[in-house]
Amino acid sequence: MPRKPTKPDYYHTLLRSRGDIADYLESIGGYYSAHGRHGQSYFAFNVKCHGARLDFEHLIEVHRNGGYYGDEEIWIDNPEWLEQARANYEEIERRLFDWGVEDAARLITDSDCYNHLYDGTRIEVEYLWMGRSGGHVGVGEFEGFDFSADVGRDYWREVFRGNPHRSGASAWRDWDRTFPTMDYPTLRKLHTLVVMLAHDLTPETAAAEVEHHAAFRFVEGACADIPRHDAIRQPPPLAEWRPAPSEGAWQALPSAIGGGRFDHLRSRAE
Repeated sequence: MPRKPTKPDYYHTLLRSRGDIADYLESIGGYYSAHGRHGQSYFAFNVKCHGARLDFEHLIEVHRNGGYYGDEEIWIDNPEWLEQARANYEEIERRLFDWGVEDAARLITDSDCYNHLYDGTRIEVEYLWMGRSGGHVGVGEFEGFDFSADVGRDYWREVFRGNPHRSGASAWRDWDRTFPTMDYPTLRKLHTLVVMLAHDLTPETAAAEVEHHAAFRFVEGACADIPRHDAIRQPPPLAEWRPAPSEGAWQALPSAIGGGRFDHLRSRAE
């Protein structure tokens, strides 16, 4: 039976009460553009990657350390390869940022990275790109709840805290039926997801992801036609040596090359 991966400390969810979880979720902050022209969501994460480094030397280093370049490979340090790669870089440099952003964005919307929790639990979630340049990632729908709806933040706080916590409400008869019910297991899953997103979706992690994908597209795409001579480091040649002939070999030598003409060699060996 496969073992579940150990959860890193930064993914731990220590809160248990609905009130504490509601306070945490409210602290994340959202994104609300004027009249919703550029999107809106109760949860928003800034992924603007203005700090991404896409200079030639850094891209080579990122690819070298990105897991695609074997320890025994040496072609990326070949001066001839580097010279041709630099010429390609000058031709496509202006496109690298877009390449990196496109591929990094697919991890959010077109992969399984964030439609599962860390322990493998699948969740129903849709993400939004918000802002004039798409610099924020928002949670659209989650398990049937639409966090992009045009409602105030107090509305969602009431949903998270649940009924009957409201002032003067002491029994189920006093619940405010205008608020949907989010059961505790769903609230816990939402809490776990938001903790993951708050750690993973930052300007720093976004910049690193863009660099990683831009480096891959550059080296494995734009430079794929450059010959990779000396791709594998060859082991040093062994020192030349010749084993001493065995006794049987010495005995067979005269008969093989003409009778007793070399008997003195055999007697010397004996």
